Amino acid sequence: MYPTLNWAEAREPTTLLQVAQLEKRLVLTLAGLLALGFGIVIVLVELIASDSGTSSRAPWSQLPIEIVVAAVVSFDIIWTVLHFRRGRYTERCAQRFALTNGFHYSASPDDREWQGVIFGIGKERHLGPLIEGQHRNLHFWLGNYYYVSGNSRHNTRNSYGFVRIELSRQLPHVLLDSIQNNFIEDLDDMQSAGLPRDYKKFQRYELEGDFNNYFTVYAPARYERDMLYFLTPELMALLVDYAADLDIEIIDDYLYIYAMKPIVFNAETLQRLFTVMEAVGAETLENTARYRDNRASIEPARVSLLQGKGSVMSPGRRLVEKRPSWVVAIVVWAAVAVAMYLLYSNDFSQ
Repeated sequence: MYPTLNWAEAREPTTLLQVAQLEKRLVLTLAGLLALGFGIVIVLVELIASDSGTSSRAPWSQLPIEIVVAAVVSFDIIWTVLHFRRGRYTERCAQRFALTNGFHYSASPDDREWQGVIFGIGKERHLGPLIEGQHRNLHFWLGNYYYVSGNSRHNTRNSYGFVRIELSRQLPHVLLDSIQNNFIEDLDDMQSAGLPRDYKKFQRYELEGDFNNYFTVYAPARYERDMLYFLTPELMALLVDYAADLDIEIIDDYLYIYAMKPIVFNAETLQRLFTVMEAVGAETLENTARYRDNRASIEPARVSLLQGKGSVMSPGRRLVEKRPSWVVAIVVWAAVAVAMYLLYSNDFSQ
């Protein structure tokens, strides 16, 4: 029997939903009061200036614009403060849940070792909070990832929740993109940040049954049979039942489960994620325990380096990404320039 997780420390007298609703009311109320206060101050200043003859405009002429500007500034300041407070509340819930159940908690972990598709993109990247532990023979990490995309004129803050589970074997790169959230298209839209584009279409596979109605399947070319070795009908059924709105990635010896929004560490969310881990994670671990890439037999040094987890040949380790159009244009231009140089240099030499 496995120990039962204690969810009590993920609950507070005021739930995160109630906190969010309270924040909205506070933001609107305080922003309105501050805007009204700024408006009154502005009117008084204008009246004084008008009486003293230093202002030539009517005191009420710009009042609506000034109140709107004051309201926007007030809203931004209050929202930033409350968002920070809510983040600290979330961290406290995560820490208490981790410590109660014997897991390790980290507020600002190092993200250099993470190889999933969302990591290493954008700028101002950071992880946190992060929970790491052992649950039902699964070594897992659970947390949030934040980064900024865009250019100097327009930046967008992005965030994902994720679960990472360690597997016992090295595996080919497989990505299951949920139809419900268009995960790959979301990454593809962020062209201004130089982020990964859509994966090349020759790596998409149509599987039997209705699985294609829930996920778009990506795997390296000529690795379809390897993928089907562990992506069994039983595992596909679990994915549809428990994780149809989530995105799944297998890369190296890890299974990643992605959510399009950061994880809120309350009991309901954590119970759902641990249910997914117990179903999808356990089945994946079992299905991949005996996997072997027979093509990798020519790389014995790599096999020993990976401490008995096996090896995957280079073509299977990573999906091939579609290059941005500007990169293609530069390559073509460079090729044409080199060809013209060689052509004219030969003419001159003759």
